[in-house]
This record gives sequence, C-alpha cells and structure tokens, in this order.
Amino acid sequence: MFYYRHYQMDNIIKRINICSEVDLSDNNIGYEGAIEIAKSLLTNDCLHTLNLYNNKICDEGAIEISKSLLTNNCLRTLDLCDNNIG
Repeated sequence: MFYYRHYQMDNIIKRINICSEVDLSDNNIGYEGAIEIAKSLLTNDCLHTLNLYNNKICDEGAIEISKSLLTNNCLRTLDLCDNNIG
C-alpha cells in the first residue's frame, strides 16, 4: 500500500495507475483533485482500495468519482468519509 501526504497530484495519479492500494487521506485534494482521480479511475485496472478520507472533496467531487466507477470494474473499497458530502 502506498500512503501519500501532500504530494503533487500528477505523482499521485501515476501511482494510482500502478498500485493496488492507495491511501490519500488528509491531503486536502478538493474538487480539482477529485476530478483528476475520477479521470484516472476511468481506465484503471489495478487499484482495489482507495482511501480518500478527509479531503474536502464535497458533493461535486464525489459525483465525478462515482461516474468513473460506472466503467471501473476493479475498485472494491472506496473511503469517502469526512468529505462534506451530502
């Protein structure tokens, strides 16, 4: 599992595309980061667990991520707790 704190989003996206578990909790990625993660999930075929706890993703970011899950058949665990959703 890779655990990131305050890394550049492009480095995070590269890791998401090659890892099976990624913990991005407490990184304050916001809506913009959620968009980038959603784009990555559209074509990802290796990530099984993604922790996005406490990232200020909000409703709009959660919607974008959920759209990407319509085509992603690999992700099994997604933590969106404490993101001001709902």
